[in-house]
Amino acid sequence: TVACVFFPFVPYMVADFGLPMRDVGYYAGLLGSAYNLAQFVSGVQWGRASDVWGRKVVLLVGLISSAVTTPLFGMSRSLGEAMLWRCLGGLLNGNTGVGRALMRDITTDATRTRGFSLLGTAYGVGFVIGPTIGGLLSRPADAFPALFVGTIFERFPYLLPCLASTTGCYLALACLCWLRETGRRPAP
Repeated sequence: TVACVFFPFVPYMVADFGLPMRDVGYYAGLLGSAYNLAQFVSGVQWGRASDVWGRKVVLLVGLISSAVTTPLFGMSRSLGEAMLWRCLGGLLNGNTGVGRALMRDITTDATRTRGFSLLGTAYGVGFVIGPTIGGLLSRPADAFPALFVGTIFERFPYLLPCLASTTGCYLALACLCWLRETGRRPAP
């Protein structure tokens, strides 16, 4: 959900930064792709790190970075600041590839197909829930003035969906406690 919570509100956020309306689509697209581009740049290094330090450590770093950078993104007051948090979040998160490597490590030949199909289902659910959260909870002071006018959510109208989407990070962090370590190789 963290990766896609911003889909519904990013054009409004970019417009709120004061950019001309003719440029909103362009900058919203750049902002939307910044995370994935940064992840593309760092993904191989995170994969290598998970081979050396273990999958759990790398997943931990990715989850914590998402839990920190996503609310900071929701509090951005400029395009540059928003771009910084999206890029930093992508650079510090190699969990897509590492998660797949972990799935391969913890499944057998007999259970691998089911494991990967569940992983795909989880991504699909996240891509439904994330934008729903983003659409329902953005600009809460406008939608629910009795509850949110005069609160931090009026000053930062995109913080609430970003905070809500990070709950998945905290649940995943709790689940890491029960996950056995895989991928760690002895030092040469």
